[in-house]
Amino acid sequence: MATHPHPYSGECLSSWIVRTAHHNGLKVQTFSDLSFGKHNQIWNRDIDKLAPNFVLQTMAKRSGISLKLAAKTTLNLYVNRLFPKIKPSGILRWINPLVLHHRKHTAYGMQYCPICLSEDKEPHFRIAWRLSLFTFCPIHKVMMKDRCECGASVNFHRIELGKVNIIDVAALDECLAMW
Repeated sequence: MATHPHPYSGECLSSWIVRTAHHNGLKVQTFSDLSFGKHNQIWNRDIDKLAPNFVLQTMAKRSGISLKLAAKTTLNLYVNRLFPKIKPSGILRWINPLVLHHRKHTAYGMQYCPICLSEDKEPHFRIAWRLSLFTFCPIHKVMMKDRCECGASVNFHRIELGKVNIIDVAALDECLAMW
C-alpha cells in the first residue's frame, strides 16, 4: 500500500518528493516516473523554484493536503517578500542558485544545517535553507553547510542513484562519491 507523507513544516518540495519515494520503497527516479509520468522529467530544473503545477497537484492530492499547503514547499513562498516574481531563467535575488547540468546541481545553492538534519526524526531539507540570507542556522547558531565532505554540491535527490537495492540512505548531506 502506497504511503503519502505530508510535508514537514518548512520542508522544500524536492525533499518531500525524495522522502515520499523512499517511504514507498522506491528510488527517486522510479517514483517520479510512476507519479508524474515518464515523459515528464521533473529533475531537469530547480524543482523548488520551477515546480510544474501537475507535480504540486499530484503530491497534494495523493497526500490529502491542500494545493495551497503544497505550494508552500516551493520558492513561490517568497514572491512579493524577497522578489517580485519567479523567473524561469536567471538568478533570483536572495536565492542561492543550484545551476543544473544533466540533472545534477553544480552550484552550492542547497544549504543545510548539519545539526538540524541529525536531530530530525526524519531528515529533510527546508525551503528557507535556499535563502542567501541564512549563513548560520537560526536555531543552532552554526554555519550552514552547502557541500559534501568531499567538496561536491548537495544532490540528495540523486544520492541512491546507481546503487542497486539501496533506497534508504544514511545521510542526505553526502554525495554519490561518499558511498
